[in-house]
Amino acid sequence: MVSLCYILLVLITIYVLWVSLAIVKRSGSLILVVPIAVMYFWSIFGAWSWIPLKLSGGSYFYEDILFAVNIDENYFLMLLYYSLFIVFFCTFIMNHIKRNRNQNCDNNLLYREEIEKLAGNSHYNLILYVLFGIFVLSSFRDIIAAMSSNVSAYSLSRFDSTVKNGSLIQFCGDTFTYLALPILYTQNHRFRRIIIMILFGLYFAFNFLLGNRNILICDLVIAAVLYTQLHGLKSAFKPRNIVLVAVLFFMIQIISFVRGLAVNDIVKGTQSIGVEEVFMSATRSSEQYAAQISMYGVLKYDVPITYGKGVLYFISTFIPQFVGIDRPERLYNYYIQHTVHSKLDMGVTMHHATAWYLDFGVVGIILGALLWGYVLIYLYRKKRRFLYLYGAIIFSAVSIQMIRDSGIESYKGCLILNTIIPMLVIYFCTRRQRIRV
Repeated sequence: MVSLCYILLVLITIYVLWVSLAIVKRSGSLILVVPIAVMYFWSIFGAWSWIPLKLSGGSYFYEDILFAVNIDENYFLMLLYYSLFIVFFCTFIMNHIKRNRNQNCDNNLLYREEIEKLAGNSHYNLILYVLFGIFVLSSFRDIIAAMSSNVSAYSLSRFDSTVKNGSLIQFCGDTFTYLALPILYTQNHRFRRIIIMILFGLYFAFNFLLGNRNILICDLVIAAVLYTQLHGLKSAFKPRNIVLVAVLFFMIQIISFVRGLAVNDIVKGTQSIGVEEVFMSATRSSEQYAAQISMYGVLKYDVPITYGKGVLYFISTFIPQFVGIDRPERLYNYYIQHTVHSKLDMGVTMHHATAWYLDFGVVGIILGALLWGYVLIYLYRKKRRFLYLYGAIIFSAVSIQMIRDSGIESYKGCLILNTIIPMLVIYFCTRRQRIRV
């Protein structure tokens, strides 16, 4: 069984590398390959170190929280299902690129013009400042409370927050970054660009203390991919840009080392951190393993297929709670109840493909891959307009959260809240300008 696992790992790795290079060559863009890289990292990459760990008789602490994992038929089947998900997604993307490869054109000038319009739009900037103010003022309360109690702001904000509607506050902070990032590339509004850079510095400081790392990683990916669209791939891989991205990634990754410390200790800088240790930690995420082995738990305990439980919950989230209709059980809770011995929500993650499997079996894995690919392609094929280009970039980047955030339920956050709402803000602000002209 170990040999079969390694053969599958080699084959899917070669396939991912080949298809990624082919897509970049044909599209001249990184938008379509970011989700592929994320899928591989959260689905396959961890197996390269997990298999040797188990063969040497070792164990991972997450197994005590979740369930024991062995390199057996279920493990091979888990890798096979994840590979199936990746292959169907990539096949869908490749087919689109083949059909449209002769229609690609250079729209850099149009993109720059739209960015300049956004940077000069007073309503757009007002929205940015309001969103930033809501996030900072609300988050500041948790930081002060953590300093007073000498505890971690990361733990306090998640389990004992002093702020009501924490998800709404985080939404304001996330939306601020999505809307502000394009202004970093303005040429005619340097003062506003400086203001945005200052706000980003403050935003990073708050998220550093609060331990919010994922949104900063998404922002870095969005900024990098948008840069490649404006300046080209060759320019993006200049040494200075590579160094800049590495430095920013290092600063963000430090959060994983300090977010468990009390705020007072973080401010004092009592933690000693090595550069190599920080970069290597990115490949040893505990969440990475928890998401990866979620399919194993479903197969190991032969969890029954729900035939649409996740879809029903997704639909129910659009019904206001004051209506009084009880929402069905979350698919994530169903997964926990049937796999985790304690039956408690331990805050662990569930792979996107695992959730689709629990909904509709192997057919669900294929449907999930095709739906993801269709949404991304729908936005990408309209990229002649900056509105859709940027929507495709955002949706591509938030795959970091989507791949380990359940199945179709993740579309409410990643597509509607994180992608469509920023697109609507951009649309109405630029539309108002066109009407005035």
